[in-house]
Amino acid sequence: MYNSLSKFVALLLLQNINNLVSASATAEFPLNPNDTCLENSEFPEPMPDLMDLPIPELFSQELEADAASDYISKQVTCNLTQTAQANIGKVEFISIDTVPDSFKYMQSINYQIVIPPESGVENRYCNPHCDETMGGALGVNDLGVATFKGIKVNFDPGLLCSGSGYEPFLIASLKQAIQIARNNSALGKTTITTYSIGGSYNTLEKIALMRELTEIENSFVVTVIGNDLTQRNNCPLRFFVDIPKLFIIGGTQNGDQLSRYSMAGDCVKYYAPAKYISPVTKNLNEGVSFAGPIVAMLIGNFKLNHLDASRAQIDQHLLSMTDVVTRTTAQNATVNMHIFRKDSVCNIGTLPPVPTPPPTPAPTPCQTTNMTVANFVGTNNFKWFNNKLANCQPFCIQLAVYKNQANTQASIGFRTADNKVKTATLSPTKLKILYAFNAKREVGANMLHITGSQSNQTKDILLEGEIKQFGFKGNKVSFKNIVSC
Repeated sequence: MYNSLSKFVALLLLQNINNLVSASATAEFPLNPNDTCLENSEFPEPMPDLMDLPIPELFSQELEADAASDYISKQVTCNLTQTAQANIGKVEFISIDTVPDSFKYMQSINYQIVIPPESGVENRYCNPHCDETMGGALGVNDLGVATFKGIKVNFDPGLLCSGSGYEPFLIASLKQAIQIARNNSALGKTTITTYSIGGSYNTLEKIALMRELTEIENSFVVTVIGNDLTQRNNCPLRFFVDIPKLFIIGGTQNGDQLSRYSMAGDCVKYYAPAKYISPVTKNLNEGVSFAGPIVAMLIGNFKLNHLDASRAQIDQHLLSMTDVVTRTTAQNATVNMHIFRKDSVCNIGTLPPVPTPPPTPAPTPCQTTNMTVANFVGTNNFKWFNNKLANCQPFCIQLAVYKNQANTQASIGFRTADNKVKTATLSPTKLKILYAFNAKREVGANMLHITGSQSNQTKDILLEGEIKQFGFKGNKVSFKNIVSC
């Protein structure tokens, strides 16, 4: 009976999908032409989330997986207690994401949409990512109604229409979030910020702002990280080490399996569904962006019932709703996942005793090194320069082409401490014109962004470990003014 019903629903869904597909062949992430014109800056980083129309077989599989599993495999909805309903004005959400659309659930909440003054994000709806994520944070049911009726949501857009994160715009959104959280804290209100952050380029400024947001009283930040989402352990990165109060969330699929799009490691305390049919748009969501807001919903429900709950008490409560499941990552590492049981997620429990919090560690200073490179005259093979760069050190290389023949190429190479070499080829194509190349990476991360003044001079390469050498190659290209910036 169940399979017959699911197949019937799936066939109806397929008919609607075919109509939609025939009406529009645009991508799920429509690109704004202005988004790619970021002159003299690093290009924005794409988020590795997928939002696709579900095919009938997959739709049926999702229904059956949810029915069979003892663990949550989609968004959570709960009936609010009278206490929670009375306190609805004392908890607010902040969404750092795309600009939302006026979906039905927004009719049942109190919201404002404010583009930060320093931001370049366009004030228009162009990508459903925000609607999908906030659907999880608000506990939107299959009828499109939010569990948290009347709650305040501060939409603080920081992502581009493509779903990408561009550093200056995200920094503007973080500054606005800090101001909102500070104002709420002064009024005795709780602020819960949901934020899906790409982790392959994070400046010291962004890290400091994230830390500041988590340090505000009654400010809780639930985040997921997009730094190499192939089930790798990126917890040693400075971003995680320097912001210990983050709620870092990983992803599951089919209840108790590790999502293919998830970080894994000791700093990931909770895992929530990252693949499910959205009750907001009826699309299939797949990506860890959609896991974090589900945990934000559980935190919100607990805080509405226990306004004085500290972060440590929230942690104790969330842990009480989970079981530990051990899985093996794509890198053959063992990971212990705290995943949420269906029978416990709506239990608001009692306020546990306040544990003694450990001291917050101060940021570890980075021992920087100066980079000195002589002018480079073209060679057929790589010429290497010995300049060790610590993994915590941000750096930038500026190169000016001063001798060049048309349609020649130049390569930049980086050698890590374990002698792995990654290179990127750039193509200066005009005679007698100087071009600048910049190589930048996140503090402590492994993705290097190389950009030039032409579109064909933009490359991303993945580095593992500290850099001990970098070099250049190009028999008809020379560089001068090679400096650290």
